[in-house]
Amino acid sequence: MNFVAIDFETANASRTSACEIGVTVVQEGTIIDTYSHLIRPKENYFNFFNTKIHGINAKMVSKEPEFPEVWQKIQSDFQDSVLVAHNANFDMAVLKSCLKLYKLEVPKSPYICTVQIARKVWPELDRFRLNRMAEFLGLDFKHHKAEDDARVCAEILLAAMRKKNAESVVHLLQEIKLPPKNLVQLDNLGPTGPARKMGLPKPNKKADKTGYFHKKEVVFTRALKSMPRPKAYKLVAQLGALPSSEISPATKLLVVGGPDFRENNTKPVTTKLKKALKGISQGQTIEIISEQEFLDKIPLDLKQKVLKR
Repeated sequence: MNFVAIDFETANASRTSACEIGVTVVQEGTIIDTYSHLIRPKENYFNFFNTKIHGINAKMVSKEPEFPEVWQKIQSDFQDSVLVAHNANFDMAVLKSCLKLYKLEVPKSPYICTVQIARKVWPELDRFRLNRMAEFLGLDFKHHKAEDDARVCAEILLAAMRKKNAESVVHLLQEIKLPPKNLVQLDNLGPTGPARKMGLPKPNKKADKTGYFHKKEVVFTRALKSMPRPKAYKLVAQLGALPSSEISPATKLLVVGGPDFRENNTKPVTTKLKKALKGISQGQTIEIISEQEFLDKIPLDLKQKVLKR
């Protein structure tokens, strides 16, 4: 069975903000092609921390094609192939989100995750991040370069097949008892989850569903200059967000208090910032904004009420 390994880099927390795709094509157990394409997101907005991770910015992609043109070039490589990615739920969610954004047909492709495969094939390892697996398999690559990441992902699957003496991907999945998933059926296009509830206000069920904060799990780090943190928790809950006191797999937004952390080479020294950066590097979609950006996103009438108190 043939397979295609893919890796996406994104411009910001949105799954529709693909800015690069890496593809490695494998036929009959041999890598026959590997390549990447830069993509201009529909809204060409780049989060500071995403750029810090992969090095791509808005200027670099300003003259690049949007997703439909790139998809037209590469779509044939995906036909009759299993899709493979490392932390596949992220990359497949980006792929499906981009297809749906442009009203393109979602292929009925099975997909598998090399993180899950690695855990079953090499249970003696303590970590399964892409750079750790590359080191374990003796592979040289540049992390967060989509072409390299896709190639290493393909090499992990090929190594797993050799380890289990599997003649095909189907044989390997049967051997390790890991059924493939289907792209059409994927509906978790963004991490969600309950807020950390210890003493924190519950989200307002009547909040504007189109609002920026609605259903986002929001975490604060560093002291806010504009208001005490308990008031900030109440404010975002009133706007329909799920306030949380810690970074988790469900976190969607981290607000950094005080002066803009991106100015004067301010280092991300807080534990929450470090955890958020680590989550982003592993494919989690967390947006990190300054206190001023946070205030700018609050409706004016509500902000005036809060800041007067």
